[in-house]
Amino acid sequence: MTPARIFIRLLYAFSLTWLLVSLAVHFATFWGIAPAGESSLNRMTAILHVGTLIVYFPALCIGRWFAGTFRPREYVQGAVRYASPFYRKAAVVLLGYAGVAFLFCLVAVSSPGRYLKRGGGVVDNLRAVEFRGGQVYGLRLFSCVWIACCAIAVVILASAKNAPEDDRPPAEGPDALTRNANQSRR
Repeated sequence: MTPARIFIRLLYAFSLTWLLVSLAVHFATFWGIAPAGESSLNRMTAILHVGTLIVYFPALCIGRWFAGTFRPREYVQGAVRYASPFYRKAAVVLLGYAGVAFLFCLVAVSSPGRYLKRGGGVVDNLRAVEFRGGQVYGLRLFSCVWIACCAIAVVILASAKNAPEDDRPPAEGPDALTRNANQSRR
């Protein structure tokens, strides 16, 4: 096994773990479980952001290598061509859920008057319950983005993990016709 394959497998394991952590954080917010205090929320949010970026951007680059392009239709077809149908369907379901949940959380967080007005007047100091509710919605909003990025990374890396050793992307440039013709003869 080549070092690139080992890296892909490690990144796949990390992205799958990170997806499960993101889902756990997201669903914990439905029961009101959020870190106590603003500093621990900021610290956990930063850690989850960095972890998501660690798996997302390398997965996009690996997907680009397998697809040979960043054009949307060709990228999707090429980047996930070796992923099992389960991974493809799970990614579509998770992306759909994350999109809908993101919109609902965005509306809940940005609804004017929910936290600013009580009894017709503007409140200067939020009650602890209201502040914590805002934190939970903010965390749920962020976790929707983490779920979407990790779902994309998992399906791309699962495809890369299952790809044959001799798979190469279609060529671009002056020798593209010759190389693509040679690949189709294999």
